[in-house]
Amino acid sequence: MRIDIQQHAAMNLLSVRPVLVIGSMIDAPPNLAVRFAKLSKTLPSPSGADVVALGTDNLALSVARLAAHLQAMLGIADMQIIDTHDHLPSDRVAFECLFLETGRDLVSTVGALLLIDPDASDYEAQVQKSVSGLSRAWQPALTHFATQTARRLGIPWQVETRQITPLLSLGQGVHRRLFWRHMTPETPEIGVVFSTPKNISGELLQNAGLPVPRSGLARNLQEAKRIASSLGWPVVTKPARTDHGTGITTGIDDDATLAKAFEVAHAYGDVLVQSHIYGDQYRLLVHDGLCISAIRLTPAQVVGDGTLTIRELIEKTNIGRTDVISPSWKKIQIDPGLQQTLATDGLSLDDVPEQGKAVRLRTQANISQGGTMENVKHDVHPDNRRFAERAASVFGLDLAGIDILSTDIRKPLFENGGAIVEVNATPMLMMAEEGYVIEDQIISRFLPAPQRGRVPVVVCVSETDDLAHVLADALGETGVSVAVASPGGVRVGDHQMSLATNQTAPQRTRTVLSHHRTELAVLSVTPEELLTKGLGVDRISVAIGPSQANKAAVDALICLGRGAAATIAFEADVARVCAERSDSNLVWCIQAKTDDPKSYDLKRVSTSGSGQLEYHP
Repeated sequence: MRIDIQQHAAMNLLSVRPVLVIGSMIDAPPNLAVRFAKLSKTLPSPSGADVVALGTDNLALSVARLAAHLQAMLGIADMQIIDTHDHLPSDRVAFECLFLETGRDLVSTVGALLLIDPDASDYEAQVQKSVSGLSRAWQPALTHFATQTARRLGIPWQVETRQITPLLSLGQGVHRRLFWRHMTPETPEIGVVFSTPKNISGELLQNAGLPVPRSGLARNLQEAKRIASSLGWPVVTKPARTDHGTGITTGIDDDATLAKAFEVAHAYGDVLVQSHIYGDQYRLLVHDGLCISAIRLTPAQVVGDGTLTIRELIEKTNIGRTDVISPSWKKIQIDPGLQQTLATDGLSLDDVPEQGKAVRLRTQANISQGGTMENVKHDVHPDNRRFAERAASVFGLDLAGIDILSTDIRKPLFENGGAIVEVNATPMLMMAEEGYVIEDQIISRFLPAPQRGRVPVVVCVSETDDLAHVLADALGETGVSVAVASPGGVRVGDHQMSLATNQTAPQRTRTVLSHHRTELAVLSVTPEELLTKGLGVDRISVAIGPSQANKAAVDALICLGRGAAATIAFEADVARVCAERSDSNLVWCIQAKTDDPKSYDLKRVSTSGSGQLEYHP
């Protein structure tokens, strides 16, 4: 089965956002009404309300509603369905999407879901599998800290590679910056490489005069025992090259426990044996040379009620938690490391702890291992802040999470035997701050207000390239690097990049707005391109209409006006442009001078209380 769709990039006749227009279904399966009804009841709802599909009476609207529902499940809100518009055929329905790629995947998923036999015994499992596949494809990009911040602050962004760890670009032209994982554009590869192996990073921190645990690297159990003997009990074992607290065992005080802990850690490679540091675990976040936040981490635990087993208490605790790190906390996973921790305390998963008894499930306090946290930014001693800042500087990291063990973070580490135990080059940014978003501060360093990574964009609605090139040449004389994108090709500054005539307007727009030398963009678009393909950008500075415009050209100019700071139109078109302008769009009129028809005045237009147009010099 194939669903007929037309795609329109951002800034189109129907919406400022990208839009997919849905038409007929080709080779549709039988019993569509039954399939729509079954699917509508099966899909989970993020809002608690059931999705309403109309079935075969209006196929396009039903598909659009299902696609919009899936989009909401991905966490994309405020997108509209458009079912009536002067330029929308009566048998078609449009819906806004974050990206055209997202929209295509949404519609494809709807098609796949409708092909599932509604009478199949595993119907719900098949639906869940298909929806989970859609989530795996898009959630990493949509939940990334740079994406969330860009959407919150109005920064233009793109998903450059859609993978488990997607590459994202924020900003346009000269402001464009790349973000990957929790790395910023200034995160050095050298710092990431050498802060990851715990034995190497510990040595570098020690050489910098920072307090770190004494340690040694063991490739086998005999070496581990020898190192532990020299350090003295208790000791800690951890894989030398893993993150998120994987394979760590603390408080080891005899050879038998060491052997079991070594086996757990050795599954990930060489094992670091460290002297045990007493105290709570803290994460200090360093950004641009300064410690900006701090949290105290608490290991995963459950509290007995005298009735439930530890296994049942874990299941109860996991209710409301998520499969990934989030403000709702991550679910506690039962694995060999958790069972080893219980065994050390003489417990098993089937034991029933007494009322009020706290049972530790992990010796390490990582959020990724089911731990929790609280913000302690104002409790950190100034010397400990400086220790964290110095630790980040050792590796040249502009963003780093410094893990510290201390019995009292309000005192300097050297006073209570505390130590830095790890430097994270790609730190979690969830810092339990009240009324303050850490991510906004980080992104704003690279894409500050008021531009927020945007370059000025001028759009000329025209059948020819002439006006665009005249404007670009004039603006280029001011010393600004001007990019021109038109049906005749793409030019950035004095570099003619392409003379291809088969590129769409959105493709040309993306080319010039991703170019590292674009300081200002002039886009030339025909009315037909704008009405059928869109422009490819959600916000522009100025829209300029042609003289002697036909209806299509005026429609295109009005479309651009929804996302433009200003619209410039000839006098014959000003009345309609003003009548349909957005509140934030200023309208300017090009008027021929009465004493010289070949010369023009540019005047701002407003509407009087009686509806009459008023012209202001």
